[in-house]
Amino acid sequence: MNKLVKALLIFLLGIFSLILVAIVVIPLFVDLNDYKPEISAAVKEKTGRTLSIEGDIDLSLFPWLGISTGKILLSNADTFKAKHFAVIEESHIKVKLLPLLSKEVEVSTLVFKGLVLNLAKNKQGMSNWADLAGEKPSEAKPEPTAEPEKNKEAAFALASVMIGGVEIENAQLSWDDQQSAQKVLIKDLNLKTGKIHFDELIDIELSLFVENNAPALTEQLSLTTQLKLDENFQSIQLNNTKINSATKGKSIPNGAFTLALLTDVAIDLQQETVALKPFNLQFDATTIQGSVQLKQFKQPAIQFDLAINEVNVDRYSSKKAAVKAPVTPAAAVTAASQLIPVKTIRGLNVDGQLKVGKLQASGLTLEQIALKIAAKNGIVKTEQSIQKLYQGQYKGKLNLNAQTNTPKISLNETITGVQIGQLLKALKPDAPAQVTGALNVQAKLNTRGNTVAQFKSALSGNLGFSLNNGALQGINIQKMIDTAKLFSGKAMKTDYANEQTLFSSIKGTATVRRGLLNNPDFVMNSAQLAVNGAGTVNLVSEALNYQVKANLKHHAANDRPVAIKVAGTISNPSYTMDVLSMVNEKEKEKLNKVLDKALGKGAGKAVNELLKGFF
Repeated sequence: MNKLVKALLIFLLGIFSLILVAIVVIPLFVDLNDYKPEISAAVKEKTGRTLSIEGDIDLSLFPWLGISTGKILLSNADTFKAKHFAVIEESHIKVKLLPLLSKEVEVSTLVFKGLVLNLAKNKQGMSNWADLAGEKPSEAKPEPTAEPEKNKEAAFALASVMIGGVEIENAQLSWDDQQSAQKVLIKDLNLKTGKIHFDELIDIELSLFVENNAPALTEQLSLTTQLKLDENFQSIQLNNTKINSATKGKSIPNGAFTLALLTDVAIDLQQETVALKPFNLQFDATTIQGSVQLKQFKQPAIQFDLAINEVNVDRYSSKKAAVKAPVTPAAAVTAASQLIPVKTIRGLNVDGQLKVGKLQASGLTLEQIALKIAAKNGIVKTEQSIQKLYQGQYKGKLNLNAQTNTPKISLNETITGVQIGQLLKALKPDAPAQVTGALNVQAKLNTRGNTVAQFKSALSGNLGFSLNNGALQGINIQKMIDTAKLFSGKAMKTDYANEQTLFSSIKGTATVRRGLLNNPDFVMNSAQLAVNGAGTVNLVSEALNYQVKANLKHHAANDRPVAIKVAGTISNPSYTMDVLSMVNEKEKEKLNKVLDKALGKGAGKAVNELLKGFF
């Protein structure tokens, strides 16, 4: 890109110098049109290109020395398709005569109409401006020596130049990269500036239209700003900068994307700082406000304080894949990455905070989000909270240590009153939630590794949980208790509303060691039921292994607890009665007689062999 800018500057400054020399050197009464062949021959000799001046060259006199040209064409480099490298339909420039006597240059507005630049790169990677830049790859450039006096003279010369402005009307730039088969066309380019002078605000207006082939899209762009430069180009200010963009294309969600930016930009090259303050960015229905600051260009230190009203990430994402329900938002962030970019994290120097009014992502809707992040020397610390999370709240802290090749992570998280059924339904709208209720979790966990599997297998810590006023789907404990009464010869109900169990609370505590969660005090209560037990959850395979006992709170003296075995996985649990642990030998014999009578002789013994898989 630097080569391109250099080539463009050489071209434009070359024309400017040509015009300026013509004004000062060539006698006023000489018709410059007579020298067109000599000018073209000089360009041919120096560049190998053909310069054609088709229009007339006109001079103006006192108090402004001025020159106007008609159409000027510069041929393209050999082997490139476009006939011309550059074309200018019309140009105008005037220099005030008297200030020249005191070594001051006062230029009127520079006008370039119908500028066309055809930029290209061939399949070998050679650009069509390389010969104009005069670069020789094989030759090493010597280090420039300090020349204070010449630098002072150059600074003085720049300070003494005043330009009334620049106007580029209806320009067109094309880019054809044959290596990548990419083509870009910038047309209807219009640039207008106010008076140009150092340490003074320069009004700038820019508009253009872009057509891109890969991906196929178009963009209408406009910019207005006030530019301020110092004489040494060390301080750059862009005040009241407004950028508006409208992009269209099949690859863009909903086919169109609009953007509006309003900010002030301050760049100090000597101090190596860039600040955008205030910062106001709008795209679609999203508004981002705040400030951003960057220090140290080689190893950037970034500070930010931003607030977002709302953002719909799903709008800009491809079709959603099946998503497993994460335990917490921080865990979701960890699970989404298969490999932590250790080297990148070690180079981060970030200190900032972000607030989001509403976020939609992966089918979830989160509101009133706050995030603080500090990252330096491979240590990342975050504090995050969600004030509205499916009728509940979340807050947590995450510490990531990437100073070694095996990152370490610690989590301290709290979930309060989150309606787990609504959360699961949002994540998997096509699958019924296996559990509902208000979830509360307090967890302090640690892990290490570089992949999700490693994180799970190394996870350790402690947690407490409760789930209030909900239901378990796929199991009817009341039905199981009634079924168990068959062993005592009691009648079984025939009407059960559905396969679910309502509860007022489920609670317990757990320890996690190397990815295995051990819950020794599982307790569930409802108006009629009391359930308690213990079990484990393998967080790597997600396998469940629970043994619980359930009984009616108001039961007869001879009623016994029902033993229930919970197996399967977190996403697809299974519930079976542990019949063998509930029936003694006398009751088995009695049950056999009942079954023999109802189903035929021998049926009781056969059914008894299948009790392990019963229910």
